[in-house]
Amino acid sequence: MDSFSAPVGPSYEPRHGPDGQPAPPHTGQPRTPPLNTEEPAPPAPGNGLISRLRSLPWTLCGLALLTGAGTAVGAAGVTGLVTALTVLFTTSPDGPAEPTPVLLLTPVLGGLLTGALVHGLAPGTSGIPDLQHTVRHGTRIDPAGPLARALAAAATIGCGGSLGATGPVLHLGAALGSCLHTAGSRLGAAIAAHGRLLAACGAAGGITAVFHAPLAGLLFAIELLGITGATALAATALATTAATAATALLLAPAPLLDLPLAAPPHPAAYGYGLSAALGLLAATAAACLHRLLLLVRRTCATALRASRLPTSLHPACGGLLLGAMLLLLPQLYGTGLAVIGPAAHGRYPAELLLLLLFGKALATSVTLGIGGSGGLLAPLLCLGGLLGTLCGQTAAVLLGQDAMDNAGLSTTMGMAAFVAAALRAPATATLLALELSGYYALALPTAAAALTASLTTRLLFPTPHT
Repeated sequence: MDSFSAPVGPSYEPRHGPDGQPAPPHTGQPRTPPLNTEEPAPPAPGNGLISRLRSLPWTLCGLALLTGAGTAVGAAGVTGLVTALTVLFTTSPDGPAEPTPVLLLTPVLGGLLTGALVHGLAPGTSGIPDLQHTVRHGTRIDPAGPLARALAAAATIGCGGSLGATGPVLHLGAALGSCLHTAGSRLGAAIAAHGRLLAACGAAGGITAVFHAPLAGLLFAIELLGITGATALAATALATTAATAATALLLAPAPLLDLPLAAPPHPAAYGYGLSAALGLLAATAAACLHRLLLLVRRTCATALRASRLPTSLHPACGGLLLGAMLLLLPQLYGTGLAVIGPAAHGRYPAELLLLLLFGKALATSVTLGIGGSGGLLAPLLCLGGLLGTLCGQTAAVLLGQDAMDNAGLSTTMGMAAFVAAALRAPATATLLALELSGYYALALPTAAAALTASLTTRLLFPTPHT
């Protein structure tokens, strides 16, 4: 079955007579029961509270809690390593404020580390499509590969690569869930059918730990990994709860984004009109990003093959190009989440916003093309936030309004729309943007933008982007 939990309920089968033939229809007369020569069956368990509590899958719940908490520990380690490398090379956890000569060589160092870890020890990718294939087919995950790629992602991002840590952390959490399932099965626990579920719990815990977004983590498992059933939903909710608690203990509970105060737009037609426009623009921009990723990847592969360098040196060789881009636009350093707040507060003019939008798309494509390790979810949020801020400023100029009146609204809607267009997961994108911004009162216009972007992408491009 494709679902993670089998349907619960009685099994209705045709009744048969003692000779194997179908039983005669009931005539209204009392039937003579067949002779029973077997021992009487034990009495059925009662329906009391104690019996119901005993029937609950306590082992599965415990393993889901361990998976969520363990994934949060891994995510804290990866993000802490990224922060340490960023501070080492730029003296600030948010990245460089001004271009410095060290930015030219920092991606080269990150490329050397990435090449040694990924191409030497654990070749492969850490994308969401790979995770979907692994979870849905119940493949056992060897933890060595995800661990090496998570360390390589920390080196890539901390040294200036324009990717995010979400993808490697998701694979790391899924590997932890797979290992706990294997260990529990060997100890005799009745969890043999829940390997895919525990892997999905790890992925949901990864989203929760990286973005402090438990609801988005739960919806990610439902919408993109396909979990169904009451037991599966309860286990995933426990995993996200444990990840939230562990993240709060390990990291400072500070918000990831600092956006301007936002309220539902007035009149409401303005908000929904901006939602529709942002949805259409985000769908178009996501399609252009997909084309750019393919083009840059082919170009880098051709150039690096022509150089005849070892595969492990490709990320370092391409790091020189990425370093040159950082000298021109130091805001491209790392995930790009640190750029969303200043952009929403109006610290960047429209021209710089447009330049950052194109520069971030190109830097992300180059980082992937040269063999960098990491995920795309954080760059997608950055691109969406920049696109939303730019659209909000343009709408304010056209309507004669203050650009800061709806800056928080347009940024939140832009993040949701871009992620929904790229992942085709509007519910996950909506909750992720709302939890990052903290403005749950903007749920309706944000959901409208995400739905518009997702539907537009499905209509224009029936084949999903991978």
